Amino acid sequence: MKFKALDIKKINEGDSICSFFICKNFNIKFTRLGDEYIDCILENKTGSIRAKIWSFISDFKKRISANSPIAVKGDIISYNNELEVKISSVNIVDPEIYKIYGYNENSLIKSISDNKDKLFSQFQRYVDNLKPDYKRLINKIIKDNYKRFVSFPSIDEPYKLKGGFLKQIVSLLELNERIHSRYKHINNNTVQAGIILKNIGCIYYFNDDFQFSVSDKNQKAGHKLYGVNIINDYAMSYVIFSHDIKTELQNIILSENYQNDVNIKYINSIYAFDLSVK
Repeated sequence: MKFKALDIKKINEGDSICSFFICKNFNIKFTRLGDEYIDCILENKTGSIRAKIWSFISDFKKRISANSPIAVKGDIISYNNELEVKISSVNIVDPEIYKIYGYNENSLIKSISDNKDKLFSQFQRYVDNLKPDYKRLINKIIKDNYKRFVSFPSIDEPYKLKGGFLKQIVSLLELNERIHSRYKHINNNTVQAGIILKNIGCIYYFNDDFQFSVSDKNQKAGHKLYGVNIINDYAMSYVIFSHDIKTELQNIILSENYQNDVNIKYINSIYAFDLSVK
């Protein structure tokens, strides 16, 4: 049986499968008779499905790891009116070895469909038109963190996919470009910089791993704290940098003083509107 990409939404009871998945989690459990078995959740870009391993537990539990890609063979069965996989064989994927069997991480991880180079060019056009202090701060942050900036997900669910962070920013900058002239009281330099940096903490909040996981430490700190620290560290790296702009951008990240600050209210509103129609 050859490994092939699988659409989880189209599987049926009785199907035999041979495909690659991410093991979202797995647990060692016991039957009523005390026999050991493995209960896990398998995921690819089309969805997720529960799976169980009933035999060779001592061997197979060494070949499966949470949040890692795995190669799975098994059969689709129905249990409590839900489809699940009865796994007959499983192995942790070594990308170099399994490449000849058709392994491609893009079949497992949800990713934006846009061309990232084109998207980044659109983004850079907006940055180039900013006033000097905003522009040099943003350019420096992006230069030092380019891979994360163009590949990482956003914290917001519709953009929580590979490349989603950049996609969200460009989408909001384009939306702002169409409507900002109607609102005379906003500062468009502040607004554009705020759109870009509001969730900049995501580039450190998510881990640079296969699944953009979040450590317990990062979860406790939160992406906003990382964002505030990024602005502080990069602003301090310049001999002269506007204290007012640094504070202004940190307030946007924290959404502090939003009731009295029209720029923060506008940025929060444009984020909320975009998310509401996704």
